[in-house]
Amino acid sequence: MTSLSLLADTYLEAVAATGSRRSRYPNSTSEGEDIRPRSFDYYRYLRHLVFHSLELKEAEELELKIVEARKRILGLEYPDTLTSMTDLAVTWREQGRVKEALEYKLQVVEARRKVFGPDHRDILLSMNNLAHSYMASGSKLEAVDLMNDVTVRENRALRAKHLFTRTAKGMMALWKKDEQDDSKAE
Repeated sequence: MTSLSLLADTYLEAVAATGSRRSRYPNSTSEGEDIRPRSFDYYRYLRHLVFHSLELKEAEELELKIVEARKRILGLEYPDTLTSMTDLAVTWREQGRVKEALEYKLQVVEARRKVFGPDHRDILLSMNNLAHSYMASGSKLEAVDLMNDVTVRENRALRAKHLFTRTAKGMMALWKKDEQDDSKAE
């Protein structure tokens, strides 16, 4: 365990030991569970330091702790919990665990759709991320289909000139061109 990981564990323990004994956050009912969402931000920051130092196994360990704590304290459908789940999926993808990352990102998309509805910016971003994961895994057809769905929804929800909409359209056009080039090469 590196010093960053040890620091993160010590910090989480210290935060858990301070503050009031009753939390006002969902799913936090037992004594000593007053880990405030803001403290997760610091813990998540430490996770990013570990991740960007390419210590992927340690980043995964930190992310698993964050996801489990957030699920327990904030609930599965809380936006910060879903963001932490996305972070874990990114780490799994970087570790080469593409199938697990795809399954987890799909869970995030479904949970966000349930919480925010079909055209909210967060669900569109999650769908965009999932499309990129499909492309990275070699599932080009799924990636293009999902990105097409994203662009239609973004065009309706955010309008054609929005940066997200233009970026998604550009990416989809690039992927379609690559797909056509691949089919010509065969």
